[in-house]
Amino acid sequence: MVLIQNVDLGLGFVNNNVNQKLFVLLLLPSLKSVLGERVMIVSTVDYMLYDGFFCMVLCMMMFMMYFVHMICIVTHMCKYFVHMMCLFFYNILTPSPHFALIPAFLISKCVNKNDTVLIIRGTEKSNKSYDGGESIAYQTSTKQPIIFQGSSVWESIHDLVQIATNNNVHVICLEPSNLHGNDLLFDSIALIKLLQSIFSSKTTSTSITSTTTTTILVKSKLLAKHAKSFVNVHDFINNGGLSNSDNTKSTNEQIVQVVSAVGVESYRDTIPYVVRPNSRVLEIGCHFGTTTSLIAKATQSPDTVVGIDIGKVCIDRATKKYNGIWFEVLDAWDTASILKLHSPSSSSFDAIYVDVGGISGADGLFEALGLVRQLINAYKSSGKLQCIVVKSRCLRDHSVVYKNSDDYLR
Repeated sequence: MVLIQNVDLGLGFVNNNVNQKLFVLLLLPSLKSVLGERVMIVSTVDYMLYDGFFCMVLCMMMFMMYFVHMICIVTHMCKYFVHMMCLFFYNILTPSPHFALIPAFLISKCVNKNDTVLIIRGTEKSNKSYDGGESIAYQTSTKQPIIFQGSSVWESIHDLVQIATNNNVHVICLEPSNLHGNDLLFDSIALIKLLQSIFSSKTTSTSITSTTTTTILVKSKLLAKHAKSFVNVHDFINNGGLSNSDNTKSTNEQIVQVVSAVGVESYRDTIPYVVRPNSRVLEIGCHFGTTTSLIAKATQSPDTVVGIDIGKVCIDRATKKYNGIWFEVLDAWDTASILKLHSPSSSSFDAIYVDVGGISGADGLFEALGLVRQLINAYKSSGKLQCIVVKSRCLRDHSVVYKNSDDYLR
């Protein structure tokens, strides 16, 4: 706070100099404009300017403050000008800001001329700017996109069903983190399953009844990584198995390949493409040890293979039938006990085979995903786990539906 004495401007000056009075008269407005309410004029007579030299120094300081102030104003004006120019050119290139966060090349690849696009937004109060992607839809499709906005998709199922009833929706665009608050894997998968059940079924429009195949475009780092990890057994074998897979592409973090197979034959067909000599392999749900013995044969060293099953009768029979292979009675979900297993040469595994009855059918997707995620996280620190083969119809169907954008556009 700056205190300037005496409104009269005469008391406190030596000899009541006229020039000094004039200087203060000129100085007061400047102080008020620069310092605002921090300038106070008081009527004390003890603290005042006593010589011309001090007045000159103060005047120079004020001019410097004005100069700095003008520089700040010019800087802010330049920033504002650049910002306005960016907005201007952005609005020219994208007339509407709505597809900004889903890559335009992906949307243009998925949206055809006569497609109906549904944009699922968050709330109007959401801090995130993502609201779907009308701009590319305007450029690609001749139809205006349908905008769905609400506090919760789960609380608006009837509204979504109404949209599906009245429209043949071809493309749905959404960002789960804008709806859930975070990029949550299982919540996103549950949301996508809900949208699939509503829109990927037979729809009855007011004018036409047809079956529409709906493409769902999702902006999610977790789902992108998830989709890159999961592959069905046919694509895995056709691509040459682990020998031709790139588990570190586009990321510094190793991606564990999850291969889903339906039936015992396709489950065992993966062995030549996964197991190498001296590989360390664990089979969860080994039953009577038949598949475990085939894996041991492929490794050429049975002591590097471990088979576990929850049934003691199965383990006893497998132990008697296949000497040299380590079998243990364990639950597939007892990760802490599984981590204590080790082959004589290592405490980790290069591959894990899973044949658990509860997840082998068409149901049990989230149980299967939970078990796979549990195993990946358990052996993540070792950096040696490369592949998990799961006999599961629900995971096979899941891997067929989810595609990473890089693989989809390839």
